[in-house]
Amino acid sequence: KKLDSYATARAMDMLDEKNQESLIRNLRRIFSRFWKSYVLRKGYKENKIGLIIGIVAALYPLIAYLKLKLMLKQSLQLLKLIKLNKMEIQMMELNLKLITIKKYF
Repeated sequence: KKLDSYATARAMDMLDEKNQESLIRNLRRIFSRFWKSYVLRKGYKENKIGLIIGIVAALYPLIAYLKLKLMLKQSLQLLKLIKLNKMEIQMMELNLKLITIKKYF
């Protein structure tokens, strides 16, 4: 639950940043973050818990990146939907104008 909320917050931060992350960079981070958490910070001394913490720390950037991509995809779909709705509204307005014109003739 916390990982999800932190990843969502990081995705929002990445959305605001100018430089976008890449999939290759985030795949590389999996290994570097695991190494940092499990080896350099001596997570191996905690046995299974250290391993789990290392895996979660490694997956965090990738999860945040995937959430960012999902948010971008959803926002594009929403923009398309809004654009379609605007077109439908314009069509309805034109139909109403035609109906009112026909009443006079």
